Amino acid sequence: MMTKKGVFKHAHKGESYLPLVDYQAWRVAMLRRDDTLTPETITFLERHNGSDEVFVLLGGSCLLIWTTQDQPGVEDLRAEILEPGIVYNVACGTWHSTALTEEAQVLIVENANTDDSNSQYACLSQEQRTMLKKLAAQCNYPLRKEEMQ
Repeated sequence: MMTKKGVFKHAHKGESYLPLVDYQAWRVAMLRRDDTLTPETITFLERHNGSDEVFVLLGGSCLLIWTTQDQPGVEDLRAEILEPGIVYNVACGTWHSTALTEEAQVLIVENANTDDSNSQYACLSQEQRTMLKKLAAQCNYPLRKEEMQ
């Protein structure tokens, strides 16, 4: 089998998550804002059971939310605003989500076979969603006016 040679450009100008390059066992994707990725609208955490997931902020602002507990509780949630150019490695099996500003661009690297078959989702209670908004405010995440209510 002949491997393509050259340099290939990939971009994502739309919303949400889009894989850009899959090569053998790994994938590079871009994550951009959509209406489900705000502190107000996040309703679940996810975890991948077959891959770490790497996040690199390229532009805008991104809040990474996570917990190391097997059953996420209200007091277990943690959050941090990503710094541009820093590699954040979310270890395999860690519950997490992201909130993004409208101009945010986040590079993601993960195993190419990461999908619903090896990932899990945990719905957030209303109390957890309220805590998520408080964490965002504590981190000085730039909330929109309607997200503060």
